[in-house]
Amino acid sequence: MNLVACNTVNNRPEVRQTRGGRVTQKIKLGFRDVELMEFAARGYTDNEISQALCLSRETVTTYWRRLLRKYGASSRTQAVAEYSKHLASLKVAELERQNAELLMELQALRSQAMSTSRAA
Repeated sequence: MNLVACNTVNNRPEVRQTRGGRVTQKIKLGFRDVELMEFAARGYTDNEISQALCLSRETVTTYWRRLLRKYGASSRTQAVAEYSKHLASLKVAELERQNAELLMELQALRSQAMSTSRAA
């Protein structure tokens, strides 16, 4: 099973879970899911997360249970690793899009410069 970043919805990551190149499901993360993953990725413990987000320890545990199920992960570390991978994929896709736009702009400028130099 692979996770492939597909886009963000309301600034929340959305990924597609794939198996053998086929999309098997989309994983949508809620606002709290993202917050929890971000804190965990920075090394916060569950107690620290519960204090930072003003949630009970039991609520944080419930979020983890749901996140593990969403990712099909067996541990918090595995879920955070998958989350980090798909965020990186989203960033790479955005950079590739920006790069393509810049290349097209550069080609247009080169073409314009060539036309100007021929006319002179």
